[in-house]
Amino acid sequence: MSSTLGLTPRSALRHRPINNTVTDIPPWVRASQALRQHRPRRQFPGQAVLLHFQERFPSASLATLVSLGMVIMLMLILIGQGVASWASMVVTDWQYGRPRTYQVDAFVGHEVNGQPSHFVAHI
Repeated sequence: MSSTLGLTPRSALRHRPINNTVTDIPPWVRASQALRQHRPRRQFPGQAVLLHFQERFPSASLATLVSLGMVIMLMLILIGQGVASWASMVVTDWQYGRPRTYQVDAFVGHEVNGQPSHFVAHI
């Protein structure tokens, strides 16, 4: 199967006879295909964990893994918010003490002997 230019279209390569020893594929195409087959695959972070999970649970789909990752991230966010709230409360306790109280003296209409009423609020 040869063409007038010495190259067969790539779409017709799969239809060539099996026992044909003469190939129309130029050496540079064969070399690029050989390099592509032997190139090591790049791994992304966490790929070993995903492969281990896939070996252990072969019926798990990508949607399962994504959902599991989303649930884990939600839990981390909730735990992080709780820790941040607790840390904020501890810092304000160090600054202002506990229990926090507020006192005010004011004339509100039921004073005795011209002295203002004394109010204490526990916050």
